[in-house]
Amino acid sequence: MDLRLSLAVSLWLLLLAVALFPILKKGDFTSRLWKNTVTTFLVLLAVALPVWRVRSLLYNGEINVDESQILAQALKYLSDPMPWRSVVGGSSGPLNTWVLLWAPLLGLKLGYLAARITGLFCTFALLSGTIFSLSEIAGTRLALLAAMPATTLLLSTLNLDFLHFSSEQFPSALCAWIVYLIARQRKRTSRTRAYLLGFLTGALPFTKLQVAPAGVLLFIFGIIIIWATKDTTLSKNRNTLAQILGGLTVPILILAPVAAAGVWPDFMEFYIQSGLRYSNSGHRISAVDFLFKGVPDFSAFIMVLIAASVGALFLQLARRPSRFFSPTNLSLGAGVLSLFGVMLYGILRAGFGFPHYLMLLIGPSTLVFGWLASNLFNEQSLLNTVPSEIQASLGEFVLTAPSKKAKQAPPATHTNSSASFDPHSEASRDKRLGFGIAFVAVFLCLFQARSTFAIYSQNKHFLASWGQETNPIADALKQIAKPGDSLCIWGWYAKLHVFTQLRPATRFAAGNLEVDPPLEINPTLRAFLSDVQTSKPAFFVDASDEFTFPGSSPGSQPRYHTFPEFSRWIQSEYTLIGSTQTHPSRRPVLIYKRR
Repeated sequence: MDLRLSLAVSLWLLLLAVALFPILKKGDFTSRLWKNTVTTFLVLLAVALPVWRVRSLLYNGEINVDESQILAQALKYLSDPMPWRSVVGGSSGPLNTWVLLWAPLLGLKLGYLAARITGLFCTFALLSGTIFSLSEIAGTRLALLAAMPATTLLLSTLNLDFLHFSSEQFPSALCAWIVYLIARQRKRTSRTRAYLLGFLTGALPFTKLQVAPAGVLLFIFGIIIIWATKDTTLSKNRNTLAQILGGLTVPILILAPVAAAGVWPDFMEFYIQSGLRYSNSGHRISAVDFLFKGVPDFSAFIMVLIAASVGALFLQLARRPSRFFSPTNLSLGAGVLSLFGVMLYGILRAGFGFPHYLMLLIGPSTLVFGWLASNLFNEQSLLNTVPSEIQASLGEFVLTAPSKKAKQAPPATHTNSSASFDPHSEASRDKRLGFGIAFVAVFLCLFQARSTFAIYSQNKHFLASWGQETNPIADALKQIAKPGDSLCIWGWYAKLHVFTQLRPATRFAAGNLEVDPPLEINPTLRAFLSDVQTSKPAFFVDASDEFTFPGSSPGSQPRYHTFPEFSRWIQSEYTLIGSTQTHPSRRPVLIYKRR
């Protein structure tokens, strides 16, 4: 085991120890102690994430073509920030691209390091938001432990779709914090919180269109929570108005300039309708295959959560069934289960089942477990289940530390059966339960860790340095390119934009364009041709064979000359300056320079 991996494992063990501490702590777990514990956990997590992922973080090469496409879109935004006139994200919205623009603001280039740092921040935000949501749903004693499976997965995963910056990371983080705001509203409503909740739910559809239904669902939950409180009607109206205004803020800020610039038809065609048409016409993956057979470390994560959830449900039904079946608890369960269901439907609807879609399920599945375990430790509300006459008789002994006077008072007698309530016995049972849960949690975490290390042993190249990806085509273009030049690519070869830092000449940062139907009724081809004729890029590259979807064979993607009008324009304006075959089974990449 190398030094980095030894340090990474040590940090994971420390995180597990901190997560177990609230369960094993004797006596009350105060709010101050919770703040200190969660702060320690998050500081360790902030250190552990880059230690575990340093290999992928520093790898200057493409892990997934989607990451290169988003980076290329960000380069285009630097010259034209108007969504859908500049960039077409398909089912990925402009906020997923804008979030990368912190890098040029700080003088960094829009490269893979900037993207993966952004992904790391999103991962940290997802885990921290989930932890705080769990603290409201499952209680502070269980929050960190319930988040350990997700923490273990996102720390140690070798799934390449989780290691690169994907369009699922940002909306996943937003959803986690939206759930936290809703959970906070259950206890005490706030107009500021209501506005922020609306603001974040309004932003969700512009991160990724697939999560738009989840945004609508969470917005509705926020409104229900406001009207379920005991606030006055005036206060409820004001909070509702604040949430509605928050929900409209992001759409207005994005769509008003789009409409004013005359790009509304492009928004409808290349975002809404494109997202609705997005579907796999071939074999559609099932939910079981997607969750349990696609990614080994995610499968271990979901199996651990299922095992823990079954155990938590059994304990609930055996110890406190009245609490589990209470209307409040069942409504909470309906909320988290519906969020998981909406997310699962959104990512299965297209039928592709790409592994990076699983990122959207990590938070909701963790929250489902948190709900199932929510009443195992609930010290603050324990007295709420005790009949009022017993509470009165116990007096100071139960509610606060007993005084000397209370100790001298004779114990009250009761004739009903409920008078047998013994706080010492209840505390003793909770203590035994805590040790039992800690033992099972360690066992399950070690099972998940064993799965992770089994995957590591089968992928030894991940332990060594990944090196740096070379790209001779990019090196050649950088030698002759001038500042401000743009590049047009036919094919999914967006990493050429990243390596050269040449902005895309069209709104299509990457994509094998379909030449059927013909130009007259094909909005994609019309927009592509219009963009390239307007921008007149310095370079054009036909890399149609550099990426093929699963099931497609090399040579199946059309060359640019299958688009006759575009082919004639290229032949009249550009000169072929070279061709490079990047792989023996692929057709050469053709490189053109404007005359």
